Amino acid sequence: WLKDKKPAVHPTVVVLNSIVQLNKAVEKIKDIQKIDLYLDNDGPGRQTTKKFMEAAPHAVDRSDQYSGFKDYNEKLKADLQQKELAKNSFKR
Repeated sequence: WLKDKKPAVHPTVVVLNSIVQLNKAVEKIKDIQKIDLYLDNDGPGRQTTKKFMEAAPHAVDRSDQYSGFKDYNEKLKADLQQKELAKNSFKR
């Protein structure tokens, strides 16, 4: 996300490698003013988003930015593949 968006101010980033870490993550984000959620678009990811938003009502679900993909990484890979295909077809 940081590489893709290149924000002027670098935010605090909490990465969940597993939803098992949810309780720890909720504790860490309680005092953070701005929270953007980029969780998986599957059942467990949607449930985790819901739990985060219950714990931090000011959190914003950003999964609409990668609608149609399982997660943000899957979207990035598809975007890179499209760019590569376009670049290669342009060379011909």
